[in-house]
Amino acid sequence: MALCAVTLLAALLRLPGVAILAWTPEELASAGGDPFLARAPALVLGLLAVPWCAALLAPRCGATVALAGALLIAASPWHVHASRLATTDSALFLATFAALATCVGNATPGGRLVRLVALAVATALLLRHVPPAVEPQRAPFLFGDLAPGVLLLAALLLLQRDAVAGGRFVVAAAALLLALRLLPPSLQHDPDSWSAPAAAAVVLAAALALGRLIEATRSRRAQLALWTMALVPGLPSLIGEQQDGGRFDLRALEPAFAAQRRSGEPLYACAPALTARELQTAAQPIEPLIDGSGALPADRNAWVVLLLERGRLAATTPLPPDFESRLRLVASSAPRRFDLRRYETRLYRWEPPPP
Repeated sequence: MALCAVTLLAALLRLPGVAILAWTPEELASAGGDPFLARAPALVLGLLAVPWCAALLAPRCGATVALAGALLIAASPWHVHASRLATTDSALFLATFAALATCVGNATPGGRLVRLVALAVATALLLRHVPPAVEPQRAPFLFGDLAPGVLLLAALLLLQRDAVAGGRFVVAAAALLLALRLLPPSLQHDPDSWSAPAAAAVVLAAALALGRLIEATRSRRAQLALWTMALVPGLPSLIGEQQDGGRFDLRALEPAFAAQRRSGEPLYACAPALTARELQTAAQPIEPLIDGSGALPADRNAWVVLLLERGRLAATTPLPPDFESRLRLVASSAPRRFDLRRYETRLYRWEPPPP
């Protein structure tokens, strides 16, 4: 009954509004058509992860650890966000969690190593077919999307004398996956591709620690405090996910763009496909304007749309410090999320200087 309740909670956090959320640039590049159908595979895998991972942990670590894992997955802001995107993140999370879960309990050290190597090979093969993000976000995503409580629990696993067998192996795997994510982009396909495996390893380590801590105390108040420490720090991200879905939403730009743009004025954007879809007009890539290979029109006005995540331009080319100072801000969307993952859209107008 408890697992059914947790699975229902997962559905309530993932299903509302998934069909009307604005597209991300990555989604638009690899999916299209009906948003719900495009996101359905990730959504199904995200929901299945809750009972499936609990079923893997129960015979190896006990019912308490299994329920802790199920609840941490169900209420993980990162996993909720990944389950509502038409990407492979939820599949990567489930595959990593399942593989690492088989390494705990009675697994031998040699068996754990073999499974980790198999996981690394399978993940590398899958990541070869994952399109890179518009710009790898190298900010500490774990603090905003997995919450400090989960990170603290994962760290406490190293200090537990009666830790689940293989628990420290999971912590080592999490550290390795995080290290791979922090490698320079020139040495890997896409740093963000390692976010899902790293998140799975951290959540599993937190579940092992939380389950053992709850089993070790008989005080109901202490148990409640442990659940609170694991879940409450992630509530702001969960609230933000339901507010705007963590998406680039261009609807705030539409009225100003439609009212002020005159025929023939070009539009440049750091995500031209997404901008063209949302504003119903052709958009040109912004990179030539940034890297100097192109120039803004000298004889007519132009428009520029920037997408920002955590204050950084979502483009493969860095934004020069004086680029925005040459543009006039016309409209923008307010960043409404409470955590570190803040999305914003800005509409600028470029007017040629007077002769």
